[in-house]
Amino acid sequence: MRAFLKLIPSFALFGISLLSPQTVVAQQTCTEAFYSGNASKVSVGGKTFHISNSRSVRGWSYKGGRIASYVIFNGQVSQVIVEEFNPEIGFGRKLHTVKISNSDSILGWDWDENTNTASYVLFDGSKTVVKVEDFSGKKFNGIYSTTTLSKSGLDKYSSSWTLNNGFAEYT
Repeated sequence: MRAFLKLIPSFALFGISLLSPQTVVAQQTCTEAFYSGNASKVSVGGKTFHISNSRSVRGWSYKGGRIASYVIFNGQVSQVIVEEFNPEIGFGRKLHTVKISNSDSILGWDWDENTNTASYVLFDGSKTVVKVEDFSGKKFNGIYSTTTLSKSGLDKYSSSWTLNNGFAEYT
């Protein structure tokens, strides 16, 4: 089941609000992170690329261009990995690793490096929320908003989150 939400800027400075659910059709390149056996992989434009030898990827974002990012749980903390990426040949040089959480709480990840806006879904111990914040690719620079999606936790192995042109999609 996929739910669509429209994100629009609020009247508050640096704010973003989630509005009521609404079905949206958007043209975009289909990309996804998935598990194959005990490995984490991504699919971009019909090609599959390996990320990790474990089921540790918690979110993936690629908006075109030369940069991709994903969240990985390393057994102790959740980290955002920013890497060079070419959809024809795969991953290149790792550019940055940034801690996002002290636990395995991240359920989905999206980052637009053109606007320095990151959004991610996480379970905070009692509910599932979306956080939107400024992210330069090197560090987090302040939360714009936090919105509750569910009063319970979602499955970390089958959840996803993406934001494209102001519209959010999650499973």
